[in-house]
Amino acid sequence: MARRARTKIKKKMWVPINAPGIFNNQTIGETNVYAPQDAEGKILPANLMNLTGDARKQNTIGKFVVDNVRDGKAFTTMTGYKMVPSSVKRMVRRGRDKADISFEARSGDGKKFKVKVIIVTKGFAQNSVLTKLRKDSEQIIKKKLKSMNSEKFFEYIVNHKLQSELKKVLSKIYPLKTYEVKEASIVKERHEKLKEKAEKTEAPEEEGEAPAEEQPAEKVKPEEKSTDKKEKKASEEKEAPKAETEEPKESSE
Repeated sequence: MARRARTKIKKKMWVPINAPGIFNNQTIGETNVYAPQDAEGKILPANLMNLTGDARKQNTIGKFVVDNVRDGKAFTTMTGYKMVPSSVKRMVRRGRDKADISFEARSGDGKKFKVKVIIVTKGFAQNSVLTKLRKDSEQIIKKKLKSMNSEKFFEYIVNHKLQSELKKVLSKIYPLKTYEVKEASIVKERHEKLKEKAEKTEAPEEEGEAPAEEQPAEKVKPEEKSTDKKEKKASEEKEAPKAETEEPKESSE
């Protein structure tokens, strides 16, 4: 009897994922892949309290993407910072006003950022004051972002230096209770999205011409049907031969 060929089964391996250098390359998770290079591009969120050891950062989440694999380990870069929505709601109380800011800007290394900020005042403020706070805040952040790369900017936010500096500066316009960065993330450019889409989807096959659609038969109205029957019956009566009727002759005796 012929021997069956044995099929080799590939086994997966666990590859540790490490945080960036600003978090001392701590291990934030593992991924199960066939080869270490398969871990590239994987996205992993992590609570910043676990990475920094600071309980005040328990409501902030960091987003990390694997961009390098060496010596069987995956290394990441930080691409996002976000506050938990429930913690943002707790900031606003009665007798206070808030100002939300959302804008896009570029860092010193050419990365496009989307930044969202919330400002909470200690009392009720006029609309003109809130507008002034928004404009000055946006200008200062754009200037600082342009002067540093993306990694340095995330470190600036995680260490709460950006928030503290802006709160101190803007409090001269109006006393502030809170100044927080709700979200800061790197936005993918349009050409990068198209490139990823082209890699995932194959080119569609050429399709032949579609067959011509059959036209549905015309429906005859019930009135037209009844008139057709009457005309047909009348024509049949005309064509039928007339029966010859002969009157009987009287017999004469």
